[in-house]
Amino acid sequence: MTQIKTKYKGVYYREHSTRKNGPIRKDRYFILRYTNHGIRHEEGFGWESEGYTEAKAAAEIETIRENIKKGSGYTSLKEKYEQMKSADPLPEFNMTFDEFYTLYEESDRGTKKAKGIKDEKSLYTNHIKNYIGNKKLNEITVSDIQTVKTVLLDKKKADGTCKYSPTTVNHVIKLIGHIFNCAISWGKCDITNPTKLIKLLKNDNQRLRFLTKEEADTLFVELKKIHAVNKKDFNYQYQKDFDTSQTYEMALVAVYCGCRAAEICNIRVCDINFSTNFLTIPKSKNHKSRNIPMPNIIIHMFGRRINYFKMQADDLIFRNIRGNQVKEISDQYFRVADRLFNINITDPQQKVVFHTLRHTYASWLVMKGVDLYTVKELLGHKTIEMTMRYAHLAPNKFTAAISALEDEQG
Repeated sequence: MTQIKTKYKGVYYREHSTRKNGPIRKDRYFILRYTNHGIRHEEGFGWESEGYTEAKAAAEIETIRENIKKGSGYTSLKEKYEQMKSADPLPEFNMTFDEFYTLYEESDRGTKKAKGIKDEKSLYTNHIKNYIGNKKLNEITVSDIQTVKTVLLDKKKADGTCKYSPTTVNHVIKLIGHIFNCAISWGKCDITNPTKLIKLLKNDNQRLRFLTKEEADTLFVELKKIHAVNKKDFNYQYQKDFDTSQTYEMALVAVYCGCRAAEICNIRVCDINFSTNFLTIPKSKNHKSRNIPMPNIIIHMFGRRINYFKMQADDLIFRNIRGNQVKEISDQYFRVADRLFNINITDPQQKVVFHTLRHTYASWLVMKGVDLYTVKELLGHKTIEMTMRYAHLAPNKFTAAISALEDEQG
């Protein structure tokens, strides 16, 4: 993504593609560039919408430069955050949960992705701060955490159903637990983590929405109609020449290879082996690589893109309007899916989202008789329990058992 230089030396920013900071101006993410002993460094500073400004970035980079010259103090943002982690605890553990959260958030800013920080901050602000933010870490009890859980479960929508899903409630409890673990390890409190005695909610994973072949065909027809917005779009001429769309082709990979959205965004030419017809996912969600056989429709699509754009081994297969890495699935996909499948659907588990395409891949395999252990490897699941969600789709799954009993009777 293009970085724009500010009036301050070493301070740059990039603009968010959609989010605005105010009625007109796009949100800006500030970046620091500086040299330390002849080595160039680049670090993310923060979003303007979160209170980070050019002036603050300039002051920070000036401090880093001065520290490098003096040979003392932190010489990078990462080093600054590490020092914050190891700072001496307040006398008698007087830090409140809110005070520690500020410290925790700042320490993560140098290592965690902006989206992860934003998601955590939303959970904290909306569901945690008002209940335990002003309490001292050492005084927070299991009862306090249970209160947070109860409040979430008691909130209802207009139709009387729970406002928050079990997944959301569990995310809140897990975030509190993670923050407490950090506080304990950093010496900010000396109590047992109170979330250890809080029971997480069970998720009903049996109801997994997947597409029938007819539904998938309908979706693909509509996705093909999505075209680049203007001639500056990286994919404009390609889509015009082949009557397709990048959103459609990314959806194909999800349905016919079972890849997650993030995995699709990171596919490079070197991950595709046209000799063996396997796609390699170097690092999936469980931090392990996996190899996926590619059907002809995927082989042909990848080959066409690579030849058309004259891609090199390290080039990304899917790129945004500027030719850079795609960070997320286009909103156009969700508009099409909502129009086709989600009208009047209120149960989140029954809505068609992009991840539904991965469920579709797994469901189709099981329905065709592929054993669950093979499906587990293809999906990159860490445990077979995750794959067992699809077991009820296996054809004639009780036939062998009944046949064995019949044989015994004979």
